Amino acid sequence: MVSATTAGAPWIIPLGSAFGKGEIEVRQLGELTVSTYDSLPPEQRAHTAVFAEIYPFAAAAEYSGQLDVYSGHRGYWYFGPPPESVDSVLFAGFDPNLLRPYFTSTTPVVDGLMWLYTGKNQPWRQFWPALRTQ
Repeated sequence: MVSATTAGAPWIIPLGSAFGKGEIEVRQLGELTVSTYDSLPPEQRAHTAVFAEIYPFAAAAEYSGQLDVYSGHRGYWYFGPPPESVDSVLFAGFDPNLLRPYFTSTTPVVDGLMWLYTGKNQPWRQFWPALRTQ
């Protein structure tokens, strides 16, 4: 597990104020997501997608790193699931239980903020509808 400071980010992300104070904290979260994804071994990244629990996190990560980021939140859900070749997910969000039923292993990566799920246990098309949130 890494902290926000050891993942190459010298800041603390005050999640409760991420929306109240403007875009700076959300942008930092996007940068942290990208740096955490980039820190995965290349062979892991090759079959790992980034999934954000809410669309502002997804947009911040896409903006920060030119990544394809997936989310079931609002309009992002309509972009569809990751390819079937993706069997691991770096999850950025608040509720680590959201994806837990669909993977065999969950590892905290950034304390209280990001988890790595591995061992997808069913096709994306089967559980993607359950990930849609408003």
